[in-house]
Amino acid sequence: MPALRKISNENALPVWAHSYNIGKKLQVGFIMTSLVTGVSVYSRTENPYYLAGSLIMTSIIPYTLAFIMPVNNTLLSILDGKKSDGNIERLLTKWDQLHFGRTLMGVAAFGLVLYGELS
Repeated sequence: MPALRKISNENALPVWAHSYNIGKKLQVGFIMTSLVTGVSVYSRTENPYYLAGSLIMTSIIPYTLAFIMPVNNTLLSILDGKKSDGNIERLLTKWDQLHFGRTLMGVAAFGLVLYGELS
């Protein structure tokens, strides 16, 4: 969340945590919906772009667990007082960069499905 760079780290961290807690509840549902609908449409049309798009969306889960979750856990530990500062600004910047990877995966999945629909 690049907008968090405009406020102090002490204020940015609780805002990030609040947004994170809302987002984590939604993201898995969105990804699972993408998987189910992509596989369902693929099974009816045999258009591989639907399957590829849903698999790319599903791959966001292991990407998040492997790369983003350690940053999330560190930021949450700092917020809970279990870890010292740990350079919040550096961690939030790293989170932004990693999250951009998730965004690119979503855009790629959308592009594949759109291409599959229009081709």
